[in-house]
Amino acid sequence: MAKRPTAMEQLYAKRLDMASDLLLHTGFSIAEIADQTGFLNPFHLSRRFKERTGKSPSTWRGQRWEEK
Repeated sequence: MAKRPTAMEQLYAKRLDMASDLLLHTGFSIAEIADQTGFLNPFHLSRRFKERTGKSPSTWRGQRWEEK
């Protein structure tokens, strides 16, 4: 049986989904996105984002914008 995500894991997943959407559809800075999505600071967002995607938020954003 698969391990169920904890409440904090679910919360971070939701925050990262929101951050991804803001990265893709706005020109907000990483600091603004961190603030709007409930991360303590831009470093915290960047660390969590890189754990999830393997890329920094700015690198991920740049690659997504180039694909459009």
